[in-house]
Amino acid sequence: INPDYRDVGDPRATREGELPVHKRKWQAGEKIMYTLVSVPHGNDIASLFELDATTLQRADCLVPRNSYVRLRHLCTNTWVTSTSIPIDTEEERPVMLKIGTCQTKEDKEAFAIISVPLSEVRDLDFANDANKVLASTVKKLEYGTITQNERRFVTKLLEDLIFFVAGVANNGQEVLDVVVTKPNRERQKLMREQNILAQIFGILKAPFKDKAGEGSMLRLEDLGDQRYAPYKYILRLCYRVLRHSQQDYRKNQEYIAKHFCVMQSQIGYDILAEDTITALLHNNRKLLEKHITAKEIETFVNLLRRNREPRFLDYLSDLCVSNTTAIPVTQELICKFMLSPGNADILIQTKLVSMQMDNPLECSVLQDDMDEEEVWLYWIDSNKEPHGKAIRHLAQEAKEGTKADLEVLTYYRYQLNLFARMCLDRQYLAINQISTQL
Repeated sequence: INPDYRDVGDPRATREGELPVHKRKWQAGEKIMYTLVSVPHGNDIASLFELDATTLQRADCLVPRNSYVRLRHLCTNTWVTSTSIPIDTEEERPVMLKIGTCQTKEDKEAFAIISVPLSEVRDLDFANDANKVLASTVKKLEYGTITQNERRFVTKLLEDLIFFVAGVANNGQEVLDVVVTKPNRERQKLMREQNILAQIFGILKAPFKDKAGEGSMLRLEDLGDQRYAPYKYILRLCYRVLRHSQQDYRKNQEYIAKHFCVMQSQIGYDILAEDTITALLHNNRKLLEKHITAKEIETFVNLLRRNREPRFLDYLSDLCVSNTTAIPVTQELICKFMLSPGNADILIQTKLVSMQMDNPLECSVLQDDMDEEEVWLYWIDSNKEPHGKAIRHLAQEAKEGTKADLEVLTYYRYQLNLFARMCLDRQYLAINQISTQL
């Protein structure tokens, strides 16, 4: 019997929800009435399984670590054996199989005794506890019963999860700026296997669910209101957890892609949905071709029109290629929308303009050093006001710290990068149109 087992009637057990997550791992054991422990003697009446070493040893010898054993069930005198019956049937490719027992002892049915590093045990404890807290949060968000303290607590937990999966120490840096240089595959795997990713999607959906005709706790449109800034921050953290969990890990990418509709519906609300989608699909041609349609490209173009931010040009650039190889389908879709006359006003036009000098003498002196034509950029701002300026003057004033000119040059640089990706691998649909403009 587990000495730490706490009966349901124990009044102390009712206060579990009040304890922080790092203390709950001790209480987890209190809900388990029986635990398996090793005993030194085989004649112990409480013995369930006996370890039978594959190497020849004296009776009742201790089995050394890192050795192979067979397991005998004492009550039935049968041997533990593997089966081909999957447990994780909901997975596309099940990897977990049930075990059973049989009368015969087979040499191939051996199990390895492996010592688990303490760091792995701690990681598993943290992931398991985090899953329980997030599952509770999902329910509270669905019913709109989450308190301010609970909201702060789950915010801190999500920040901790970002540092955890990124394998980066929390030194007080901005959590949303954390960059993963070397993904920790084992921790990424824990995020999926301990259902943390499932709970993350639960949090992304829960506040917007309609509660039996009473309406939802939040609307996506509300996220622009400063009153809902804490919820917006929670959603941004959720998307950052997803991004780090899928980096360079195909299995998690496939799992997250199953929830593509959820992420797609939340594009454009400044909660990093579009950032996560492009990170997920970039360098994964199979997912990219499956999920990116005209609807998604149109959404990104509309966001570019609404915000005029270069990052949306960067997102479109990422969708053009996979592992430096062009994706013709998405290239054509992006060409169709970006190069249409209706969207000409969101692009910066490039023109060669003849230089007119007021002083003919100055012209004759400088003509050896200066071209007769100069590159000018023309654009229309979000207020429909037309502008034009020589790229040389833009660069000079941007260097001097003029913010508006720096923003124009940055936008133009991202636009040129998008054009390059659209033309990659001889995509003549883009080449033929863009070459006439540059």
